[in-house]
Amino acid sequence: AALLGMGVMALWHEYRTPGWRGWLLPLTLAGTAAVQTRVLSGYTDWVPLVQPAVVMLSLVAVVGLVAVRLVPRPRGGRYPYPLAAAGIGIVALLLAPSLWAASAMWYSMETRTPAAGPQAKRDRAASSHFVRDADPLLEYLQTNRGAATYLVASADRDFARYAILNTDDPVIAFGGFSGRDPVLSNERLVSLVDTGAVRYFLVESSSGKKNSVGSWIIRNCELLPKITWQPRTAARKKDANGMDQVLFDCGRSRES
Repeated sequence: AALLGMGVMALWHEYRTPGWRGWLLPLTLAGTAAVQTRVLSGYTDWVPLVQPAVVMLSLVAVVGLVAVRLVPRPRGGRYPYPLAAAGIGIVALLLAPSLWAASAMWYSMETRTPAAGPQAKRDRAASSHFVRDADPLLEYLQTNRGAATYLVASADRDFARYAILNTDDPVIAFGGFSGRDPVLSNERLVSLVDTGAVRYFLVESSSGKKNSVGSWIIRNCELLPKITWQPRTAARKKDANGMDQVLFDCGRSRES
């Protein structure tokens, strides 16, 4: 706060002094407002009037400061307009940060990594792509699961969560929170497969390089082509926002 105050006072002093540095105040105000507007564009659902208010107040302040700068200043007379414009500009720049900090009091935030401010709006396109891939996979797993206790063992925590919320079947998130945690030992993995508790495993194609469990699955289970469980029209589309995991069938390989 002290540094901010010193910076404002320095810019105000330069603004009142003839010379090119007098333009630093309106330019700094305009640039900071532009940055705030850009940041707020990702939170349009949060207090929708904040972004327009920042834009309008900053515009009034910048136009006022520029206009006063261009108009000759009367000698010996008081000229309160630049001070009012600068005050409006400061209010514009402090509006969003103040509401952002205060939002922690009415938003339910993540307690493990607490941070003030609203959640960014979700990428609906990416979400729809995930669902487009996940729904056919869930249907395939439920149809072909057989007598397995678990619907699937997934290293993808997002799919594991989606499966749990959209089915009544048990699911194993064998990669833990990050997808790389050693939740299962190789011995436990072999036991689950041998007893028929788990048949299908959803892993990353590069899991063999990251952990021994993924390496064992790749070596001992049958890779199912994506076309097996996904409609042909969707499987042909190359989509970076969709699921990039691969499905292995450990039941079929153990039966053969």
